[in-house]
Amino acid sequence: MSMVGSCPMCFVSSWRPRVESRPVRLLWGCHRLSSLLRRSAASTSTSPPSVFLGLYGKMSWLLGKFRDWKASLQPLGIDPLGRFVDGVVSPNQARTSRPPSGSPMPLVFGGTAQEREPMAQVMSSPTESKAATTFNVSPDQALTWLRQMLLIRRFEERAEMMYQKKKIAGFFHQYSGQEPVAVGSIGALRDEDYVITAYRDHGHALARGMSARSGMAELLGKIDGCSRGKGGSMHFFDAKNRFLGGHAIVASHLPLAAGVAFASKYRNESFVCICYFGDGAMDQGSLHEAFNMASLWKLPVIYVVENNGMSMGTHLHRHSCLTDLTVRGGTAYGMPGIAIDGNDIELMARTTFDAAERARAGEGPTFIEAHTYRFKGHSISDAAKYRTPEELDKFTKADPIARYAKVLRDRGWLADGTLKVEVRDAAGRSVVEFSGSMFEEVKAEVDDSIEFAENSPEPGLETLYEDITVAPFVPQE
Repeated sequence: MSMVGSCPMCFVSSWRPRVESRPVRLLWGCHRLSSLLRRSAASTSTSPPSVFLGLYGKMSWLLGKFRDWKASLQPLGIDPLGRFVDGVVSPNQARTSRPPSGSPMPLVFGGTAQEREPMAQVMSSPTESKAATTFNVSPDQALTWLRQMLLIRRFEERAEMMYQKKKIAGFFHQYSGQEPVAVGSIGALRDEDYVITAYRDHGHALARGMSARSGMAELLGKIDGCSRGKGGSMHFFDAKNRFLGGHAIVASHLPLAAGVAFASKYRNESFVCICYFGDGAMDQGSLHEAFNMASLWKLPVIYVVENNGMSMGTHLHRHSCLTDLTVRGGTAYGMPGIAIDGNDIELMARTTFDAAERARAGEGPTFIEAHTYRFKGHSISDAAKYRTPEELDKFTKADPIARYAKVLRDRGWLADGTLKVEVRDAAGRSVVEFSGSMFEEVKAEVDDSIEFAENSPEPGLETLYEDITVAPFVPQE
């Protein structure tokens, strides 16, 4: 396409057939309008209304601002036009490299062969990453993880009892059975990294370092809770530990995770963001928008789908066209997709560590499908009649805490009397019972959290208008 006159807006005009960016489409439209007005004024003796006289100059100024913004993003490897910066097509190239009329436009303009072929990235083994991939678990770390899983389990069980006593209101989603996913992955992160998750958030918060006191007080709606009693079960939050919540709307937090990762890249910092969600979120549009942007801009984010096989009460094969979610979440967006046993806590940690190091090296996001199983229903009101007693019994016998305790005992890392796990039959079904010094410590910690929460005061009426805006919020009459 030839240049239209010599105005700066003609750059936009020349790119019009291949631009998908809304700001540039707007600029192109304004350019065409101003051109029509100029031509109309030239062909008649009547001048156009004065309100249009400055339109052309203003659009030229706006384009200049857009160019400045575009230039500020290029050092980060980001191009707002959606092209890869290291293979940017110049305006002259754009005018001379258009395909013949009627030919389909290429999906990617510029970029390396690796970038033009996302499958080349996906099919590469994660071990081929430039990032270091050494991760070793020490005995102290392993025992800490075991205790964290035990704390989460006890916390959830006692919280459910408090709910049944009507001490907790609203929604409540248990995390029992999925503990290794949160504990293993968060255990592989640095303190500077961010964590964000969906509404089944108690386990992630405790794994990130939130105290049982703070969590239990929040469940009871008390002022000493992690969200000052305003969030409840689905909205745990802990800024000090870089835990960004608890989000109730399915998949609403995935774009937020991309935004956190963008901040890391924009500021040239080294932190990554890990984002958890359930398999039901794979069907939400916001997930796919976030994945596309994260992969396009190579953002340092790790997306972890906790695939417990059920979206509320709907089994995976009934709501997903593909049951291999790595194809939908990894392959489709040019990022590594890795399916693992999420209840293998050390495998979960190693996989997350590798993904984090890859992200820190500037190699972009990773999609992890962690296969796991929840022992309870979707929420406290769910009787879980969509699964058989045999299925539940099978997974109860493979309890992940009992499994890891056996691993550590076989290694000689778990001393006798520290934790004893017994899986026994009770009324025709398997139950898991814990005992030992570690369990007694956890019991005491959770009991203390309940006492603390019950004695914590209710939020005062004045807090109704607090925590709304950064500056003090003044209610209108």
